[in-house]
Amino acid sequence: MKLVFSSRLLDVHLPADVRLEQVSEGVYKLSDSESLVCIMRDGVSVWVSEKGRTFRFDPAFAAAEESDKLLRAPMTAKVVKLAVSKGDELNKGDLVAILEAMKMEYRLEAQTEGVVAEVGCQVGDLVDLGQTIARLSPLKTEDP
Repeated sequence: MKLVFSSRLLDVHLPADVRLEQVSEGVYKLSDSESLVCIMRDGVSVWVSEKGRTFRFDPAFAAAEESDKLLRAPMTAKVVKLAVSKGDELNKGDLVAILEAMKMEYRLEAQTEGVVAEVGCQVGDLVDLGQTIARLSPLKTEDP
């Protein structure tokens, strides 16, 4: 199930027999009870509050090998340049994007070689800490 919070998508995995009904922005009712659940996103963390209990969920970062393929914003910033498109082949060190925060520019570069499988933003977007800028898939190698 995908939920939208302040124009951002959040994946939520629930048991098949449980449904969420949106009551208001960030407030949901569980289909199997009268409980109200509040869900909020703060950067990369997701906060869930239900029956007076509050839980914070931080996404587990993938193993180093996989995290090299996922290029995330290192801070909240504005995308001022996007140097890649879906399908582009990149080498380690190639420019992916330039982000600007507090009048300082940050060059986001590929940490490994690969093909751009997904671009998660556009020039002018404000991205949050940890938001995906681009995802690389392995370069296809030809069998001899």
